[in-house]
Amino acid sequence: MSETTDKQEIVTGRCHCQAVTYSFAFTCPLTALYTHEAFIRRQTGFPINLYIPMNADLNFQFLPDSPTLQSFKSGDNTAFFCKSCGTTLSFTNGSGKLPCILAPTIELLPGKQLSDYLHPRAHIYLSEAGRGIGGLAGIIEDGLPHYMGNTGKAPTCESLMVAEQPVVGQSPGMNENYQSGPDVLDGHCCCGALRFSIARPPEDYENDPILKRWIKPGRKFAASFCFCTSCRAVSGAPLFGWCFTPTKLLDISPLSIPSLAVYKSSDKSTRRFCASCGATAFFALDSLNNEMWDIAIGLLPLGELESGDWCIWKYDGGDQFVDSYIHGWKDGTLSYECDGENYFKGLVEQVRSSRSNSGLVN
Repeated sequence: MSETTDKQEIVTGRCHCQAVTYSFAFTCPLTALYTHEAFIRRQTGFPINLYIPMNADLNFQFLPDSPTLQSFKSGDNTAFFCKSCGTTLSFTNGSGKLPCILAPTIELLPGKQLSDYLHPRAHIYLSEAGRGIGGLAGIIEDGLPHYMGNTGKAPTCESLMVAEQPVVGQSPGMNENYQSGPDVLDGHCCCGALRFSIARPPEDYENDPILKRWIKPGRKFAASFCFCTSCRAVSGAPLFGWCFTPTKLLDISPLSIPSLAVYKSSDKSTRRFCASCGATAFFALDSLNNEMWDIAIGLLPLGELESGDWCIWKYDGGDQFVDSYIHGWKDGTLSYECDGENYFKGLVEQVRSSRSNSGLVN
């Protein structure tokens, strides 16, 4: 991001691999919205996303030297992502409309915070957030108004007790044979090309040396929120959430294998995303030799995750391998809080407050 005058800056943003770049003109903090809508959730892989609606005066544009820029259209929505690393950078709602940029893809000047460039105003599309306010839908405790749709009447807890909305524009039968049951969690990306399932750990999991390292008491998976720069930059989400799953309990549909793109995000890790729509899906530390993959929680049924039947969200005093694997887990902190504080300190504080007050993560 380069500064042009005392009053105006040309703001730039990039995907994780820096192959795609956009720019827009900035003069004062812009309105931003937290969205819980399924379309964006299944693009980034995280339940809550933060975007800035552009207007004509901002002169938003993708730079011409962005050869890996790709689009995915679903109904009236179009997402723009990098086909090399999978980062979703922007989207549009309806033909001909100006884009909305995912704020976490903005590059900040040294000493700047994301809050210097935007003011979040509300949480929208709570009707698509799962079973109710709280849990995953309430992990950001910021006091902003919550709306069922784009704007309008604030929801009540009763009004949100609805089934998760289908993916916008999904093809008929996409969910056929992919309905979660009592012992299976089914996940899919935004376009449905990537479909997978997670099996509940067996009762005798402690007899398996691999499962014993990763499965928590009660046959639950460890799950955690992460503020690391890499997770944010590769997804376009303001923070991220992972369910740590032994691969022997993960079943990827054979028809999905051709759609699973591989990206080396560092010299120690490999990420996987949907090549068709860009959805962030899996992370693997190479040293584990594919024993366990981190799975993006936004591709899984949110109601099941927030029920507490499948995941444990805090350190339970154990001493398993997974307890040391999750950064900050034993200390009771969010993973890589320092990265988040350097980028958006206020958001870290809000999620930290939610951890203290929410039954899901405390």
